[in-house]
Amino acid sequence: MKKTLIYSVILSFMLIPFALQAQELSLKQLQTRLSKLESIMNHTQPSHPLNNLKVSGVLEVETTHTEGFNDSQEDTSDTRLATFELAMATPVNQYTEASVTFLYEEQDTPFEVDTASISISDNSNLNLTFGQVYLPFGAFETHQVNDTLALEIAEIRNSALIAGYGRNGFSAQGYVFATQENKLNQGGFRVGFRNNHINVYTDFINSALNSDAFQTLAEEDPQFSNLTDTPAISVHLGAQISDLLIQCEHLALDSIGGLNITSSQLEASYHLDNFSLALSLQQTKDAQALNLPLQRVSYTTTMNILHNTQLAIELWRDEDKDHHLSNNFIIQAAVTF
Repeated sequence: MKKTLIYSVILSFMLIPFALQAQELSLKQLQTRLSKLESIMNHTQPSHPLNNLKVSGVLEVETTHTEGFNDSQEDTSDTRLATFELAMATPVNQYTEASVTFLYEEQDTPFEVDTASISISDNSNLNLTFGQVYLPFGAFETHQVNDTLALEIAEIRNSALIAGYGRNGFSAQGYVFATQENKLNQGGFRVGFRNNHINVYTDFINSALNSDAFQTLAEEDPQFSNLTDTPAISVHLGAQISDLLIQCEHLALDSIGGLNITSSQLEASYHLDNFSLALSLQQTKDAQALNLPLQRVSYTTTMNILHNTQLAIELWRDEDKDHHLSNNFIIQAAVTF
């Protein structure tokens, strides 16, 4: 009896290591299964889109002095909040992104939704965009503080359907949008090429009368209120040569009310890490109805004075259709976040 008890005790002690090893093995297996289950849950239950929300913004304050073209026009000076822009974008799923931009410009634009769109791409060469956007017509690129004269003529914001394709630097876009009379018969296209050194694009739209400038002109001048579609083209070119950037753009509208409106721009800008210089020459034809000068020569210096903080000074001279001159300057403080 005593021998049997002793054998049982000895056998129990011999089995203890095997039991502990089995328990340890079971815990490892359980941890492995939990890790696999967690991975599956992360893939089947994606995070909320707002968790990936990206927010950015621009704030620009400007002080300006403009000179009258002749003695009958007074000089003016002003300080204003030129731009407050807040942009938000978030991926909704692996193919879709939603974005919205809010804009306020003192004396020009009340706080409003500037753009709002849905973009879809299947990670191939095709993409679709739906919503209120600035149409892909005209580059309007500059390193001056003031907008280009071409932008003043032909920038168009509208709700549109845009389809795009791009491959190996080549790209093409086509779009349709509706008139104020709710007729979906407006549209255009862009084709071009871009790489690290050069970009060249050609744009066409079947009516430039959809721009803000012509919409305002139609409200103020009955002569322009009943005009039909006016096709327009824009050709723009950019070339990067070391720290030097050359930009050119030519905008031309079909005859409108007996006017053949055009705008041309040539700009050279030199860029260092915290400093840039830009010189621009712009000329227009028949743009006096839009209160634009015949010619503008501009020079701008931009400095990064702090992180995401810039100070820019632009000097420009305008010449009107009667060849009167106006000397002006603008100082802009800007932050981005």
